[in-house]
Amino acid sequence: MNKTKKKDKSFWGKHRISIISALSFVIIAWLLNLFILIGLDKNDRGTFGDMFGGVNALFSGLAFAGLIYAILLQHAELKATREELAGQREEQKKQNKFIAQQTFENTFFQMLRVLNDIVSDMDLITSTTSYKEKSIIKGCDCFRTFKNDFYENNTANLLYSTMREEGQAERLLEINKRYLDFFNKRQQDLGHYYRILYNLIKFIDNSSIDDKRLYTNIVRAQLSDAEVFLLFYNCLSKNGSEKFKPLVEKYALLKVINRDSDLNILYIDLYDKRAFGETL
Repeated sequence: MNKTKKKDKSFWGKHRISIISALSFVIIAWLLNLFILIGLDKNDRGTFGDMFGGVNALFSGLAFAGLIYAILLQHAELKATREELAGQREEQKKQNKFIAQQTFENTFFQMLRVLNDIVSDMDLITSTTSYKEKSIIKGCDCFRTFKNDFYENNTANLLYSTMREEGQAERLLEINKRYLDFFNKRQQDLGHYYRILYNLIKFIDNSSIDDKRLYTNIVRAQLSDAEVFLLFYNCLSKNGSEKFKPLVEKYALLKVINRDSDLNILYIDLYDKRAFGETL
């Protein structure tokens, strides 16, 4: 069984034949010169030495050429070392990026699970028309109930006729008042939900990942129509207008909302068009 020999990549391994040949040539030339000098008398040795003065110059030139060659070899080796280090740094960057991506996704899906658990754990106890029997509403159905309550209360207040001609500031004040009246009654159910949802979107926005929109789209896909409806008003109130609303607009979290619904049509212009997936 033949074993493959490892190639010696050292300076000696690459150039040992050239080095041995050069040393052999110098030694042979020196011995030849010595033997010739021994065979000459004293008068002829001076003349012979003068003859080899040119040889000394030749060796000096060869030594200088060897020095230049060594410098070039060293430069090549330094360049190869730099390229190898650059490759290692690039590989390290890729590994760090992969680790950062994995860490981000682990945290992201944990937070998303918490959000879904909050919705799943919601329950409302409501009375029937006879007030003798009670029913329990759970999960996403709670948001449908919240939406209906908010919608019906504000329809009863004739919001359209009183606000249709008002300016933006007046409409913001009015919707802030009406939403907070609703929210304060449901704060126990909705307060934790909105804090987690806001921090989840903020976590994505503050991260260093490349495709942030991919993850905000995943979050948006988890939201029911009723959740998006209430998010619309939550971010027009003081609860979310300062911090959450800019993120809703940036990542088009209202893209699936029904903008033709009776209440929304009065407040569409209070949002940047990006909130609905439109470009400016």
